[in-house]
Amino acid sequence: MPDLKPAKPRLPPRWFIRLAWIIHRRLYGWTGGRLGLWRPKPGGWGALRLTTTGRRTGRARPVIVGYVEDGPNLVTWLALPARFPSAASALPSSGAPSGGR
Repeated sequence: MPDLKPAKPRLPPRWFIRLAWIIHRRLYGWTGGRLGLWRPKPGGWGALRLTTTGRRTGRARPVIVGYVEDGPNLVTWLALPARFPSAASALPSSGAPSGGR
């Protein structure tokens, strides 16, 4: 039996992915946060706004990340809370920041 390599997942072109994220961030800003963030559905993922402080400038750097709930933990696709202990996340329903670590 020949060795079968797993097929690479098909992704849209990079320009399309970047355009979708730009539109997503603008939609969040234009609606004052009413659209653009959501809690994960069972077996699905959600989106939250994560803010971290820049090391050199001290400026707040917000980013919208996808996440899944693993019991009481949130697992993001980016490892920002682990890399930046000062990161704070605002969940869609509460809007209250919580510490990254």
